[in-house]
Formats: sequence, C-alpha cells, structure tokens
Amino acid sequence: MAQRSIPARGDAVPLFTDMSAPRRVWEGVGGPLVAGALTGVALGLSAVAYVVVVLVSFLGGIPAGAQHRTLRGALLRACAAGALWALALLGAFHLLHSEARVALPEPEVLMLAFGVVPSCLVAAVVWSLTRRRSRG
Repeated sequence: MAQRSIPARGDAVPLFTDMSAPRRVWEGVGGPLVAGALTGVALGLSAVAYVVVVLVSFLGGIPAGAQHRTLRGALLRACAAGALWALALLGAFHLLHSEARVALPEPEVLMLAFGVVPSCLVAAVVWSLTRRRSRG
C-alpha cells in the first residue's frame, strides 16, 4: 500500500484531513482515551501524579487546534477529545480506585466541563494563532 505524503505548508503541523485514517483515529480518539485513562489512574495514586498527568495531557492536545482548516473543525475535535478524556478519566478511576487524591466535582459528570472547556479554549487560541501566522 502506497503511503500518502503530507503536502508542505511551511510548518510542521499536518492538517487532520491530510493524515491517514489510522493516524486520525489515534489522534482524535486514541490519544484522548489513553491520556484520560492514565489521568484516572493517577487520580487514585497521588495528587502530584494527577497534576503531572493532567499537564502532560494538556500539552499533548495543544497542536490539535492547528491541524484544522476551520475554527469549527478545531472546536468540534477539541470538544470530542475533551469529552473522551474526561469520560476515560472517570472510567479508569472508578474501575481501579475508590478514593480520589484530588477532589472531584459534584456531580462527577461536571468533569466533562473540565475536559471540554479548556480543550475548546486552547484549540481556538492555537487555531487563531496558526491562521494569523500563515497569513503573514
């Protein structure tokens, strides 16, 4: 099977639509699920581990906003990724632990907001900065 090449755009971030299907699945679904699950595991271990994994998850999601042609595309992906991250966090935590080392919101479904809102804000900022830079 021939590998598709990513067209050069003057930067190192390929567009999401130019990626292979397996890479899109990994970056759009797999990454947030794995990061969320690891965060859920850390939540039951220690506050420091939780904060470190949250920060790594956050940093890992930053490039996603630049991978879309439209702000709408960046926001839709960020919303989905943030929700997947939060759901995986809660699922892994409840499967493995009974006591959180950092307080969870009440009701816990509010954790979705802690995944979705920052993801969307970062995606919007990164998308805007990327578009501004590409226009000159």
